[in-house]
Amino acid sequence: SGPDGSLYAGTLNGLAWHKVTTLPCAPGRGNEGAGQPQALQFTPDGTTSAGVTRLAIVCDQVAAGTTTVYQSTDNGDTWIQQANVASVPAGSLPASLTALPDGTLILATVPGAAAASGGTAAGGGIYRLTPGATQWRAATLADPSGKTDGFSYVGMTSDDQGVALGGSQGLHAIWMTTDGGQTWQVRPIQK
Repeated sequence: SGPDGSLYAGTLNGLAWHKVTTLPCAPGRGNEGAGQPQALQFTPDGTTSAGVTRLAIVCDQVAAGTTTVYQSTDNGDTWIQQANVASVPAGSLPASLTALPDGTLILATVPGAAAASGGTAAGGGIYRLTPGATQWRAATLADPSGKTDGFSYVGMTSDDQGVALGGSQGLHAIWMTTDGGQTWQVRPIQK
């Protein structure tokens, strides 16, 4: 997407890109250190029975303290708000979004201002939203630093396995899942 919230499509060689539509929410400024825009996270979300790529976005409404999920089943031409989906916990700001082939969304978050300043907000973490669910479910983290320091990236390499970056930088580690993002273990990186 562009900085004005426009969604573009085209070939990977960069030729013939065109505007598809304007997204229902626009990206915010860049996320320091992560290089990703705040306020909007975007991901492919599987395919429809007709073979069309489903898309999903999670928008952070900073002023309202809420997050909203939108999905598209027509390659991004139109977006439908998932009206019954509750926000991620207060104090968790979306930082990265990925999806499983079944449409389950996995969202990495960083602590918001209240959590970072010692408030009672939830802080960072990894959350799952299964198709048809109305609540984001917090993944189980093997190390509590994920709540304190949050996650800048989450991605799945298969239906079951995935990797996340974040937590305490002092860990010198990545986080891995082998159960579709339900639980995450710290895996040390050798110096």
